[in-house]
Amino acid sequence: MITMSENINSNQSTSVQEELKSEVDIKQIVFQYLKYWPWFVVSVFICLSVSFIYLRYTTRIYKTATQIKILKDEGGLDLSGLQGSAPLFDWSRINLENEMELIKSRRIAQKVIDNLNLEITYFQSGNLKTSEIWKDEVPFRVEWSNEEDFRNSSGSYEVTFTSLTKFELYNPETNFKKSFNLGETVDVEDKRFVIVFNPNFDGDLKSIIDSPFSFSRKSKESLEASFAGSLKIEMLGEGSEILDISILGQNPQKNEDVLNTLVSEFNEDGVSDKRLVAKRTEEFVIERLAFLVNELDTVESGLVDFKKVNELITLETSAGEIITKSNQAELKRYEVLTQIELTESFKEVILNQDEFELLPANIGIDNSNLNTFTESYNQKIIERQKLMVSSTKNNPLIIEANRIMKRLRDNMLNTIDGYIRNLNITLDNIQNREQVFDRNFGQLPEQEKQFRIIRRQQAIKEKLYLFLLQKREEAALSNAITAPVIKVVDFAYTSGSPISPKSRVILLAGGVIGFLIPFGILFLAFLLDTKLKS
Repeated sequence: MITMSENINSNQSTSVQEELKSEVDIKQIVFQYLKYWPWFVVSVFICLSVSFIYLRYTTRIYKTATQIKILKDEGGLDLSGLQGSAPLFDWSRINLENEMELIKSRRIAQKVIDNLNLEITYFQSGNLKTSEIWKDEVPFRVEWSNEEDFRNSSGSYEVTFTSLTKFELYNPETNFKKSFNLGETVDVEDKRFVIVFNPNFDGDLKSIIDSPFSFSRKSKESLEASFAGSLKIEMLGEGSEILDISILGQNPQKNEDVLNTLVSEFNEDGVSDKRLVAKRTEEFVIERLAFLVNELDTVESGLVDFKKVNELITLETSAGEIITKSNQAELKRYEVLTQIELTESFKEVILNQDEFELLPANIGIDNSNLNTFTESYNQKIIERQKLMVSSTKNNPLIIEANRIMKRLRDNMLNTIDGYIRNLNITLDNIQNREQVFDRNFGQLPEQEKQFRIIRRQQAIKEKLYLFLLQKREEAALSNAITAPVIKVVDFAYTSGSPISPKSRVILLAGGVIGFLIPFGILFLAFLLDTKLKS
């Protein structure tokens, strides 16, 4: 009989034999492939060479980015040095999605295109690759004649300078080819332009002879349509006020110029919107001042006439205590009357001006609801004006904006009427209190009472006049030194390495493919080999 100890020894011996056999098989396979190591070396070398050639002659694409912070204006211009001053505008509420759409708008795109003359793109051709060149890298400049007639034209031409005074023009699409003198007006294929040297060219002009260049022109309409698609705008985190704007392109310097100009034009556009409201407020205040000057002059002339008729030089009051007690009520009455006159004047502006005109903002009316409606109405007016640049009155967005503005206008009128009613109630209460004091004036001379009536009218007009003078100065300063709407966190910058093609990935892929090609061929050869080797 076989003992248990013998069974264990037999199993261990079998396991050892299997492990040795497995090691022998792996070594046999490895040595089987190593016999063909030159194939692997040649294949990897060829694939890496192809990868280097691809990287050498493939157009590199760079990513350029800039970051801006949308600023909050916490109450407008600081005019704390003026007594009783109040902020004219409140721009503290920011909708970043609206700002992102505005940055990508055709209106901003048009300003950037015009500023940088992006309709024309210049290229320099090498043996196997054509690269875009920009500004000082371009040895020549194309100046188009009759810009308005050719603003929608497009086309591309190859330019070869045969000397420093002559060049050859070629259109690969139509096979047009002809020589011209430098500075000569080129009038071909419904296009008219002049080619001159770029005075800011940073290279040697002699080096451009027989070097191939080319330029292409695109219409503004197509550029404006594609501009928004070339931009990528993201918020840096939820609740952040910072926007990251990036663009892809062949020329890093051009990318940076485009983004910096875009940021500058966007800021200037926001500043212009602020100035529109400030200017409208200033115009309203000036109109009211001209009216008040006449009224104040009439009251003061009446006071002078009263003194002359009654032969009064100084008026001694015998009711000092009564006047002291009524001062507080009178002061409140002046404030209420001022509010009534300002509110009624504002109502006249709403009723008489065009419904799509900006309204004066925060002119001193002490009603938060009315000020809020006015701000919302002005914002809608500005949005509608921007939409009307590239839309018609039948655009659904225009129709919706008109509906909202009508509703806001009705709300403002209703609020004004309710506010005036409340002011009149307050005024009645003050007048009832003053009647108590007026009974005590019965013993005063009739002349003194008439004099006080005239003085009251004068005081009201003077207070309103001084108040509007202050508001005029605030509006004028706001219009002259409106603060920027953005802060540039980082000016446009380009990463050192291109995002396409990715050198490391392509080289790694070339090496892996170079290894797999001979390995795959040998694997199939060994798999299909049915010959006996031993």
